[in-house]
Amino acid sequence: MRVYKEKLKCGAEVIWSVPLSGFAHVADEQPLPYIHFNGVELTPRYGGEESLVASSIESLPLPYGKLKKNWPIKQKIFNLTRKKINIYWRNIFTTLCRSDKMFYFLEQLKFNGSRDGFVGVSPILVFSREFKFTDDSIIVNDKISFLKSVEFEYFHLSPYAMLPASCCEILLSQNINNEKEISSSTGKAIWKSKLINNVKFNAGEKIEWQYLYQVKS
Repeated sequence: MRVYKEKLKCGAEVIWSVPLSGFAHVADEQPLPYIHFNGVELTPRYGGEESLVASSIESLPLPYGKLKKNWPIKQKIFNLTRKKINIYWRNIFTTLCRSDKMFYFLEQLKFNGSRDGFVGVSPILVFSREFKFTDDSIIVNDKISFLKSVEFEYFHLSPYAMLPASCCEILLSQNINNEKEISSSTGKAIWKSKLINNVKFNAGEKIEWQYLYQVKS
């Protein structure tokens, strides 16, 4: 598990981690910044009871969607070659190609990263997330590059979560049209995304967006 910490000049402490490609617990994941400032938690720490929807894989701030057609052959082969025992010895016999055709970036991409961000790769697409830090803010740049054409019944783009009454403002370059309540290690939070229905992404297509986390002192 690769966890990174940064302290902003304003005093806020920032923690994030490289996704574990579906081989751990939701509580081990922190793909967007957890910010702590003056003894107060400004953004969620993810995790909880995985069997509950409110704290499941769908509570994490990573894109996901439901495939319109069957699993692409190249993705099925890719998942077979990287199947391994979960670090908690759970779900040993569970396939990553879910019968409900849910395509979670956390599970379907192989992630690698460094202090500057991370990249997830699959035969279908590449997803990158880059972190930049200023005196009192964090800038997060995301990009999806589609290697193959793929159709989704629905797809959640630019997801993130925020705590109510937080003194951290989160601004997005995408228009958000979907939200739900989730449960996190820091309590109830609001998860938001841009929801797109009946969408086809073509090979060579790219989508980019940006988050700006502004800490208010």
